[in-house]
Amino acid sequence: MKMLEAIDISFSYGKRLVLKQINLTLREGELVLLTGANGCGKTTLLKLLSGLLPFQEGQILYNKKKVSQKELRDLTGYVFHNPFEQIFNFTVEHEIAFGLENTGVERQRMLKIVDETLEFFKLNSVRFKDPGTLSCGQAQRVAIASIVVLKPKFLFLDEPTAMLDDEGCKQVKDCLKALLEEGIGIVVATHEPAFFSQLVSTVVHMSFNSVDFVGSFDQFKSKGFEDVEI
Repeated sequence: MKMLEAIDISFSYGKRLVLKQINLTLREGELVLLTGANGCGKTTLLKLLSGLLPFQEGQILYNKKKVSQKELRDLTGYVFHNPFEQIFNFTVEHEIAFGLENTGVERQRMLKIVDETLEFFKLNSVRFKDPGTLSCGQAQRVAIASIVVLKPKFLFLDEPTAMLDDEGCKQVKDCLKALLEEGIGIVVATHEPAFFSQLVSTVVHMSFNSVDFVGSFDQFKSKGFEDVEI
């Protein structure tokens, strides 16, 4: 089982320290919940781990080897809090094909991959629809599919259920379960860890720009953190 390791990661926006010596180990095929109050650094950490922000202090290893920011972008995928912020093509089909086109995948192979991805994410019924007309749950699955089609080893999701109704939440949960079975490592930043309790391997709690808890879901519940709903 390969791992992504963050070692002594620190990050500041100007003079404001957002992350302070963060150490974290992620494993392929496991789901990690990242919790904590708004402003504690969860989103910044996910963006650093996915290569969307540059390193300032510390290093990140994959399979025990140091990786660059560019290499992280190839190894990982990031899904925004609001899926409509990252969906911009005219149809669901084109949205999923976009990344493949930009990486030079041969057309016939690309079409096959798009077909398989639509089937995997149960999106065939909306294949030719404008993503802007979809429900939030459907749009979230399209956003995830458009990243997963590029075969990342790790997937980072920032509050993926915050905008969803019960049915949309179930759709996303089923989607993540299937991805775990495919061996993708997943990190979910959330204020609702109980919703993912059946999938989670590890819970990480952040407070004041630092990690102050790493453990199982049951251990996490016993701590009774007041900034997270259980």
